[in-house]
Amino acid sequence: MSFIPILIFFVLATISVFTNTFVGDKQFVFYLYTLACGIELLAEPFYSYCQFKLLYDVRVGIESRAFVAQIVSTLVLSTMKLKESRLNVTDGLYIYGYSQVIYSAVLLAQYSRVKMDVSVIPRKSPTWLDIEIINISLGFVFQSIIKHVLTVGDKIVLVWLGIKDESKGSYRLVSDLGSLVCRMLFLPLEEISRAYFSKSNEKQKKECQEFLETLLQFHYIFGSYFVFFATNYTQLLLKILYSKSDAGDLLSLYCLYVPIMGINGITESFVQAAGDTKLLAKQSLYFIYFWIAFIFTSYVTMNLLDMGSFGLVISNMINMLLRIQFSMNFINQKLRVDSRPKAMLVVVYFGCWLVTFSTKQYLVYHLVSGMLCFALTLYVL
Repeated sequence: MSFIPILIFFVLATISVFTNTFVGDKQFVFYLYTLACGIELLAEPFYSYCQFKLLYDVRVGIESRAFVAQIVSTLVLSTMKLKESRLNVTDGLYIYGYSQVIYSAVLLAQYSRVKMDVSVIPRKSPTWLDIEIINISLGFVFQSIIKHVLTVGDKIVLVWLGIKDESKGSYRLVSDLGSLVCRMLFLPLEEISRAYFSKSNEKQKKECQEFLETLLQFHYIFGSYFVFFATNYTQLLLKILYSKSDAGDLLSLYCLYVPIMGINGITESFVQAAGDTKLLAKQSLYFIYFWIAFIFTSYVTMNLLDMGSFGLVISNMINMLLRIQFSMNFINQKLRVDSRPKAMLVVVYFGCWLVTFSTKQYLVYHLVSGMLCFALTLYVL
């Protein structure tokens, strides 16, 4: 199965090379990115092996070294070019293109050193092309396409509804900051969960239930810090990072969206790991319904109610809550999960929010009250 993406790449790469409309420098950079994509896909068998064996420490080490190599190469190439003349747009394209090739090459070199107890070269066997696995894979491919459309849906809506450039800039800033947590913490947890759930069986039902409850409780607790703490400190954060920005209120609203994304990632990982082909097809169909609901709510909140970027964040939250509800319906059929946080903890969090909200106008008191409230929540935990 790991070699199928490589074969598909060669087909798509051949088509794109002969049909692309780029000329001159842009065409060469396009070839660089195509080459980088091909090199990275050659590491797919090793990557799949690490995923199957839950070798996340190996994966993190390899991908970190490749990422550092990309950063260093970008810095070195930029510095070398700056010594000759000022950087222009074309120089930037070349630098990022070459650094992407270096990233892919380092990634492949590192993954190829992984010792595996299976053959890298595919061999014919009774399960050479297992129809059930192929069908499941095609279901994931179709679902990935829909999820990608949902992921970039906010950008499509921003352009389609003709929102002002200032609102687009504020949303992009807030989205980039907010998604850092999702990429750095939630995404690895989601991948680990998917691998764990997919390897679990009926005999491990209790362990699976405890694992899911623990993860959800962690997300509820960790997400509460975004809801009850971060919302009152976004203005201060933006002031430290950018000196001046009017996106503080939008970032506060986005803080409510961050924990919802985390919970959605965990619940959907269970559905994708434990569900069959029919369920995946049903989930994909519901994703389309949720996409339609997202477009409708975006139009209502952004245009009719004139909420701008705030309306887009609210629409994203509604879309994500609908996806969580679908996943929870399936989870409740399989497991009895009780991950509700303690009532006392919720009361303490709310009290901390009131305290930090009331001290926003006084910097010193605001910082001191935040540290004290943070220590109090840790004690209650």
